[in-house]
Amino acid sequence: MDVGWPVYAWLPYLVKRYGKQIRFAHVVRNPFLVAASLTTHGRFSGKMGRWEKLSMIHPTDKNAKFQGIFEDQDEISAFEHNLFHWLELNTFMAEQHGREGFVGLFRFEELYVDGAKNLTSLLEGLMGSGDFDMQQSPVDRVQKKLPAEIKKPNPRLLDEVTKAAIDLGYSEKELTDVMDWDLLNERYSKVRL
Repeated sequence: MDVGWPVYAWLPYLVKRYGKQIRFAHVVRNPFLVAASLTTHGRFSGKMGRWEKLSMIHPTDKNAKFQGIFEDQDEISAFEHNLFHWLELNTFMAEQHGREGFVGLFRFEELYVDGAKNLTSLLEGLMGSGDFDMQQSPVDRVQKKLPAEIKKPNPRLLDEVTKAAIDLGYSEKELTDVMDWDLLNERYSKVRL
């Protein structure tokens, strides 16, 4: 069992190799919150480290679906880089939904709602039925502050991200409620409780 985007690229191979033995799910989170969170962790802020070079998706990657979205590669903010990463990653995962072993699309924001019914469904889809302890509330133990202000992203990027998020089940309201750049900056410029 593995989680996170670095393993996603292996998915077509793993499904082909293991067929009916493999199970996978697509967990998606609001793109603007993901991009802000990744930015607080320093992704694409300042000098690009090994993690950004090897495991993040870049607008200049030759196989990037949305490669031509930015006209000026030197003017991309950390937030835009992280939003682009979300777009590429989740577009790829949406294309995998038809593969054998897919157990469903789950929105992160809904995993712990209604007594964690969606989380239980996710776990059962991956591992079968079981007695899962859903009493403990989720806690984000790693919280950092924004290293740079978030500004309104490139309009073409914003358009494509919005379309992809709507295709993945987000309403326009859920997206526009978070697209208040001042509130997003305020939320991620301090440690959240």
